[in-house]
Amino acid sequence: MSHLIAIHWDDQLARCLVLREESSRTKIVAQLSVPTGSDEPSAIGRRLAQALAPFRSGRANAVATLGRSSQQWQHLTLPPCPVDELPDLVRLQANHETAEDEDAPGHDFLPFAGDEQTSHQVLAISADSVELQRLLAVCRAADLRLERIVPLTFGWPVLIAQGLKAYDQDNSLFVATAGDELILWAKLGGRLAMIRQITLAQPPEADPAPLLGEIRRSLLALNQSRPEQPVRSIWLTGPTENNLQPLVQPIDEQLDQSVRWLDLDEKLPPFEPEALAQSTACETLPLLGVALDEVAGQAPLVDLLHPRRRPAPRTSRRTYGLAVAVAASLLALFCWHGFRQLNAPLDAAALAEMELKLLEQSQAGFDEDKRRWATIRDWQGGSINVLDELQNLAEKLRPAKLSADDFPLEQDIVVSRVQVNGKQINIDALARSNAAVQPFEQRLRDSSHRVLREKVDRDNSLPNYPWHFRATVEVSEPTGLPEEEAR
Repeated sequence: MSHLIAIHWDDQLARCLVLREESSRTKIVAQLSVPTGSDEPSAIGRRLAQALAPFRSGRANAVATLGRSSQQWQHLTLPPCPVDELPDLVRLQANHETAEDEDAPGHDFLPFAGDEQTSHQVLAISADSVELQRLLAVCRAADLRLERIVPLTFGWPVLIAQGLKAYDQDNSLFVATAGDELILWAKLGGRLAMIRQITLAQPPEADPAPLLGEIRRSLLALNQSRPEQPVRSIWLTGPTENNLQPLVQPIDEQLDQSVRWLDLDEKLPPFEPEALAQSTACETLPLLGVALDEVAGQAPLVDLLHPRRRPAPRTSRRTYGLAVAVAASLLALFCWHGFRQLNAPLDAAALAEMELKLLEQSQAGFDEDKRRWATIRDWQGGSINVLDELQNLAEKLRPAKLSADDFPLEQDIVVSRVQVNGKQINIDALARSNAAVQPFEQRLRDSSHRVLREKVDRDNSLPNYPWHFRATVEVSEPTGLPEEEAR
């Protein structure tokens, strides 16, 4: 009878789930918490070992999760490259603290799309080094064999997949709430296509408008990136204290997709009577998903303890080469005394030939590195940093902040479409009056942005904004590059 211990680590508590496999079923036999605070890792480890003592004998296997506040997420767009080279490229672009040592824990990435012909879309994740080292020290002090470290957010997709085994989960958007946290992820074409985590000002049951806005924003992003795989259904779920079931019908009425509710209380593994903790606590549900993934022997989507890396090259050629070199050295040593003078010119020629081959191999590797560098440089030079440009557009969209007392209402602008094509940004917008168009173009125009107006006409689809116009913004140099690289 084996046990698995799942730990959620933060700076206040170490929350633990103890799972047991019996008769091809998984049971949650205990849920407990151990204070962490600012104590030394050895003291926390002793408390943790004492609390877990009734549920294990000897050293136990464990998986751990880290909260969003202990991680850094970066959404990266990388140039086309073979999949085997993607770990090195992500490590260089993400600028991890551990980037100099690819075997060090604390960083990993999740690929969403891309291949050798198309750009790669990845989510790079790095853990806070101080919290990571404390967690590792606590597990050593508690005599726990730590198998994986997974971001807590990635437990939700696993848990929902367990609860929806009887349903078609593909081409769906999933929404889960945990306190003031909102987690959204999408499954398109049989794989995870997006995952986001947002902190809300208040729970969605008190104000559903932000929830609906984030759902629409996610649908828009998915439709733009994967137009060939539209989202067909939306699933809402969450712990008992965040009951979103009353919001299913109102949200369904405002969206084209089917909106459905998943009751997690009916899908969780059974708790034993002595495990009377809150089975649907905010941290328990995703932690349970990570634990179930480990029990099933499935590799997690992201593992901060074992980051993705380039596959090791095949070593047979190197082994044969070393064997030949050793044999040649032994033969040369055996004959050296008798034929030293006679073979000295031949040995020198052989040595020169070997050095020449090594130099040729080094030159070939150097040429390949230069080609890759030129490919990356050309790719960066032909595109712009979309996030920076969208931020620039958002800051210059309105003539002033909406909260300003003297906000010029007649110059207000509403953007209906933004399309990025190379170094051009095509904008469709609506204005309250024709006089608001030129000030908007002046706000966008600067030393690196040239604005070309394409058309201005009336459009009565939005009564308060009857003037429709289209403009093209040309970016003169790539954003996000040092000035000398841009030149």
